[in-house]
Amino acid sequence: MLKDFARNGIPNSYPRINAVLLHIKALLEQHYMSLKDYDLPPLKQPNDLQEELLRLIINELNIPVSVEDLKKIDLLNENQELVFNVVIEHLKTNRPAVIFVDRPADIITL
Repeated sequence: MLKDFARNGIPNSYPRINAVLLHIKALLEQHYMSLKDYDLPPLKQPNDLQEELLRLIINELNIPVSVEDLKKIDLLNENQELVFNVVIEHLKTNRPAVIFVDRPADIITL
């Protein structure tokens, strides 16, 4: 599981370990158990903002993408496809970017 979080860009060291522990904690809580019931290290206590960010990332990573959703890529118009490809390329290469998609159709800033 740690390697999954590494592939998805969660930073090394304790943020990644905390991400795994938060995921396990959520699974255990569904069955009325806790990390204390097992021989697992305790969660390190980052500030609330960091913990919320990790939780949001984990939730986003767990959203399934259906085959039907992937097929909709073929329905994008030329401008939509351009933006889609730029976003995907940044994700694949783990490069940060700020991309605005709500501008008038004749303005594309990349």
